Amino acid sequence: MPRYTFKQHLLTSLCCTMAFAFILACTSKTVLPTPIPTPILGTKAATISSTWALGTFRHLILPSGNAPVLASFFQASGTGSDVPESMQFTCNFNPGFLTSLQPGQIVAVAGFLNEFPSNVCNLAFTAPQPPQIFWTPTSGGTANYDVQGVFHAGTIQSLVVIALTSSGQEVRCADLTDTAPVADGDVVMAYLDPHANTVTLYDNTSPLGISCQISGVPASDTYLLLSVRFVKV
Repeated sequence: MPRYTFKQHLLTSLCCTMAFAFILACTSKTVLPTPIPTPILGTKAATISSTWALGTFRHLILPSGNAPVLASFFQASGTGSDVPESMQFTCNFNPGFLTSLQPGQIVAVAGFLNEFPSNVCNLAFTAPQPPQIFWTPTSGGTANYDVQGVFHAGTIQSLVVIALTSSGQEVRCADLTDTAPVADGDVVMAYLDPHANTVTLYDNTSPLGISCQISGVPASDTYLLLSVRFVKV
């Protein structure tokens, strides 16, 4: 029977430790389930909604050293940013909110921070609003909505919208062609027009010319969840 030396035992121990750490890292990601009861939407919708990571990776700083490479990859026009960013905003709509809106009203895709879940979007306007509307502090001294400006100038592009309807259908749209420059500190916000099924990006209150129309939504249906993603390169 072979006898193992101390070095062999140490090597075996280190390999087992590394393997355990790798497995733990791969299985420890927490995904928040959406607050949608299974009986309401059925098995299909519950399965889809359980894969949505609400608020996860909402804002990512991409490797700044690869800015030219990233700009080339995303086919950006204009000057590339030294701080590329990936932005995601996810909305959970309260029952009856979208159906109560009048034609022409648009909904700011900005999560409410002081209500569970924190990604509830409940503000409707007739036109885009200045960022200060969302930053106004409450009496307790906390911010109301999750809105922030871009870090350093760059080019906005690659709008992707994915939504879950009340009937359990997953629908989506994208604008992968149009681009628009933004300055340091500009607030890029998405607005949903629930009657036209469109999502449009604005720089503060000015349209960026980047939008898409969601198809496949029945006339009697409405949105329960909506995720807007875009990048600044």
